Amino acid sequence: MELPQDVADWSTSIPESEWAKPSEELLRERAAIEKHYEAGGGIMDYRKVSN
Repeated sequence: MELPQDVADWSTSIPESEWAKPSEELLRERAAIEKHYEAGGGIMDYRKVSN
């Protein structure tokens, strides 16, 4: 069974240049969370420490 053309078109990968990129804010928050985890912190105490 072949897919309808509109479904096949929708399923085609877009070029990497059109992929969504993480914001600078997200990258900073991710780095802060990773640093917190590396220091032994956990998900439940992250906001308590960072605020």
